[in-house]
Amino acid sequence: MPRPRKSLDQFRAQIELRVASGQTHKEIRSWLATQGVRVSKNTLSTRCVAWSAISRSGTTVSEPTLVTAVETAFHTTQHDDEHEAF
Repeated sequence: MPRPRKSLDQFRAQIELRVASGQTHKEIRSWLATQGVRVSKNTLSTRCVAWSAISRSGTTVSEPTLVTAVETAFHTTQHDDEHEAF
C-alpha cells in the first residue's frame, strides 16, 4: 500500500517566496521542519517543479543600468561566442 501523499499546499505561497528569494531546498526543508512538516528532498523538489517554483539566477530588475546595457549590446552588436569582443 503506497504511503499517503504529504500536503504542502498550505505552505505553497511561502515555499514559492523562499525559492524566489534564493533559499535552497535544504533550507526550506529545515524551515518546514520547524512548522512540524518533515518532507524528503524528492517530495519538495517534485512539488516545486509541479508549481513551477524554480529558482532562476540572473540579474534583478533592481539593476536597470546593467539590464539596459546588456539588452542594447544584444540587439545592436554582431558579437558571438566564437570571437572575443574585447
